[in-house]
Amino acid sequence: MDSPTTVVNVNRLPPLSSCLQVRAKLQEAAETMASGKCQELRAVAVWNNYGTFSREDVSTMISAHEVRRIRGMVKEEEKWFSELENLLLDYDLVDKIEEVRNFRDLIWSNDENDVVLNYGEKAGIRVHDLCSVVCNRWLTDDLRSFLFQSMNVETTAHYFQVMSEPLMLSQSVRQRLFDILERKLIAGNLEYIHFALNVKRCEKTGIVTVSRSGNHWTYFAFSVRLNEMYYGDSLGWATPTNLFSLFKPIFELFQSKRSKTAVSK
Repeated sequence: MDSPTTVVNVNRLPPLSSCLQVRAKLQEAAETMASGKCQELRAVAVWNNYGTFSREDVSTMISAHEVRRIRGMVKEEEKWFSELENLLLDYDLVDKIEEVRNFRDLIWSNDENDVVLNYGEKAGIRVHDLCSVVCNRWLTDDLRSFLFQSMNVETTAHYFQVMSEPLMLSQSVRQRLFDILERKLIAGNLEYIHFALNVKRCEKTGIVTVSRSGNHWTYFAFSVRLNEMYYGDSLGWATPTNLFSLFKPIFELFQSKRSKTAVSK
């Protein structure tokens, strides 16, 4: 058997995806050996053009990829924050620079899985989600949900919701939303519903749909009376073809409540 290669002697790191696949296979081999009569043996991977590595060695290379990723992110963020400060100076908004620096220090001085902001007893947001604000990155569902939760506490006339994957796929999650909306309708203060929608556009047909695999956020708002509807898209794409079928159950809820109210009067 080839002797394991020391990770520090590797001239170049294998791709991260390959490292993850090799580590998974080594784990499977180790479990098979442990359940048989090969408990004293050690599973290694003979990797063409790289060397011979144990599972621990491959894990070290995966960690090296993570360090490289973080270094790249920090370098990108340093440039982004510097450009933002210069922009604030150009617009004579010097008083905002301190706020920007405080935000930068917040995300740089904590682990990306740390919860650093709380709103109420249940709402919290991680550094990972806050990092999506900078460098024109993809805003996470959790960040949008956190912002919407805080807005929902501040108003009773409006309700804000992210059309997340669980909401699209789970009947129980949808029912919880319906229960919330029904209680607000009974209270009589609700006037408008606001949704953040994740959409995608087919490159061949140009058809746009609300999708859990989308890559672009849009906005949909409507009144509880259903006499006002607003759809906004910063890219100017067409209205999603499945928009109204997706919201049909919510529309029916409002129509039902309005009919009952009319009858009771």
